[in-house]
Amino acid sequence: MASYLDEVEKKLTTPYCLESGFLFPGAGRGLEALEEGKPLVVLVNEKVLANHQLGLARRLHKEGYLCYCTCSEQQTLPSLLKSVDLSSLKLFPPGKPEIFSEFWDKVVGFKQ
Repeated sequence: MASYLDEVEKKLTTPYCLESGFLFPGAGRGLEALEEGKPLVVLVNEKVLANHQLGLARRLHKEGYLCYCTCSEQQTLPSLLKSVDLSSLKLFPPGKPEIFSEFWDKVVGFKQ
């Protein structure tokens, strides 16, 4: 397991990350890469059941945070990589966990 995590960390330090699916185990790793300020190119496997990865990739692309294509469009992947201007991508804003924490405290009754 440690070698797998080391490999993930190594890939997150490269100029762009590309992997089948939304980066590694899921969309969370993609969000982590964005939070680290990494420019991100994503290859989404749209055949995954209940695919949230494609919707998230579309939204983050529309907002200017990443570039993506789907596995069924693999013939466009080389052209995407040749044409993408990673410097044009916006930096992903840092998370605000205190907002969720405050919401959850109200839900479970710790705060009114």
